[in-house]
Order: sequence, then C-alpha cells, then structure tokens
Amino acid sequence: MPNQNSTDIFEPLKAYTAYFYLVLILFIILIAYWVYQDSKKRGFGQYFWFILVIFGGIVFPFIYNAIGNPTWIFHILSFPIGGIIPLLIYLIVRPPWTKDDLELDKLEKETLQLEREYWAFLLSKEKMKCPNCGAPIKENWLICPYCKTVLKKECSFCGKPIDLDWDMCPYCGHKQKEEEKK
Repeated sequence: MPNQNSTDIFEPLKAYTAYFYLVLILFIILIAYWVYQDSKKRGFGQYFWFILVIFGGIVFPFIYNAIGNPTWIFHILSFPIGGIIPLLIYLIVRPPWTKDDLELDKLEKETLQLEREYWAFLLSKEKMKCPNCGAPIKENWLICPYCKTVLKKECSFCGKPIDLDWDMCPYCGHKQKEEEKK
C-alpha cells in the first residue's frame, strides 16, 4: 500500500505540461516533414510515411491518453518514441537511391553504350577487308592494292568514291549512267 504522504516527483513539471507537449509536437512535425521530403525524392509513398509518423508520434499518444490514465513516464516516452520508431522503420526500408540518382545512372549507362557503339564503329571502319583477298583496305579506296579487285567506282560528276551498285552519288546527287555502272 503506497504511503499517503509521498508526493509525485513530477508534480513541479505539471505547470510546464503545455510547453512540453508543444515542443514534442513540433519535434514530431519536423520529423514527419523530413520523412515526407525524403520519401518524395525517392518516390516511396510520401503521404503514407508522413501520416505514419504523425499518427505514431502525435495521434496515438493522445488516443491512449483519452482511453487510459497514463503516467508522466508514458508522456515523456510516447511522443519522441512514437515519432522516432516510424522514422527508424522508414530509414530501414527506404530505397537507397533517389529518383534523380536513378535518372543520372540511366543517362550514364546510355552514354557509355553510345560511346561503345561509336568506338566499335570507328574500329570497324579501320579494319575493312578486301572481299576477294581479305587484305586490309581503307573505306575510300577504289581498288585493292594487293589483288587489284575493283572495290568502288568514282562518281562521274564529283569524282568521289561510291559503291559499285549505287545509281546515284550520295555526295553530289548526280545520277550514274548505265555505262558507268559497268
């Protein structure tokens, strides 16, 4: 049986209860705002996490207070813990990358792919081979210097090398005559 003369050690704090609640509620609102902004950057259900932190930190202690008769210890622990536990859960399950990080990573991969294709194209240009003897040739050569195979022909108008089966020069647009094709 408790002693009738004992006093509550938290009795002097009752005058500061409103300030205590106000500071804790502001603290939890700041946590909820940070969680909202961070989950928005990550595309991770910002409204859900905001409501969860607000409910866990502010609404739940007031509901429990209305239902039961909690002690000061409950009040001291429930507000910060109620906001911090959803924050900790969020920090554990949130994606490690923001949407901007994912977009940047995607652009970097596309850039690397384009660079690979460009260098493969340049290397393929350098490693052209004669269809007859397989000797290395350059793109603009008309005749293979090794086996004398005709590789390309000159445009009758501008003189640039064009493929043997082309009817028109891609450089000047001049139509090739039937005799020139042969």
